[in-house]
Amino acid sequence: MKKNSLYWRVTLILFFVMMGCIPPGGDDVDRDPLWPDIDLSLYQSYQIDWNNVLPAMPTDYWELRSNFDTRTPIVPSIIVGEKCSKASNPKVCMTEFDALRADSGFGSVICGGIIYSCQQYIVSNLGNENRLWDTLDKLKEFLGTIDSKAEALLLAEGHGFFTFGAVSRGNGTRNQTSRISWGGVAYAFTPSPPLDGGVREIDGEYELIVQKTISLCSPRHNNRYLIRIKPSGDLVILREQINERGGIVASCP
Repeated sequence: MKKNSLYWRVTLILFFVMMGCIPPGGDDVDRDPLWPDIDLSLYQSYQIDWNNVLPAMPTDYWELRSNFDTRTPIVPSIIVGEKCSKASNPKVCMTEFDALRADSGFGSVICGGIIYSCQQYIVSNLGNENRLWDTLDKLKEFLGTIDSKAEALLLAEGHGFFTFGAVSRGNGTRNQTSRISWGGVAYAFTPSPPLDGGVREIDGEYELIVQKTISLCSPRHNNRYLIRIKPSGDLVILREQINERGGIVASCP
């Protein structure tokens, strides 16, 4: 009886390994189940301090917004600095700043649930001057030389890539446990190891594991990428994992 039980246990384990439910090696948590030659321990999960973004253009304050947000005032997703702190008339400065809106932007993110796509843009303040940065070229101008992980991630978002991992917005940190599905196999993850996304510095450049929405509706699915960002802001796709099975099923309006 024990021999028969052991047979079925081994058979089930082999079945799940062949189906991709258990990556070969089982307990090796640093091994990427999709790209087995990649050591995830080399990548930092996305717990980003946005104070490490040092704009090429001097700023006292900047924030990242979504053009989907029509609230007054807008609730930004990233806040760095103190708004209108050096303005001659801070109240007037803040009113003008909050009134700045962009109909378009850079990148593409999912917002308003799971079926709406919107773009992002930056609004910055320096003294009495408020300015919009609402295209990919303007984002590159704002960032200048890419010399931090935070800047690399922000530029990747400008190209439409994203991660579900933990990020820091302003002075706060938000951690989350999420789940993605590749080839019908669901992987649960926390910010470590960075299955859904991570970043590392290598030879003065930055490698990022990111995702990108390929199809928004019926069903929506995201592909997974390994990209490299150079100090110049040039982006190179090193690998692409096509998610042929799709993801969340959603009907578009």
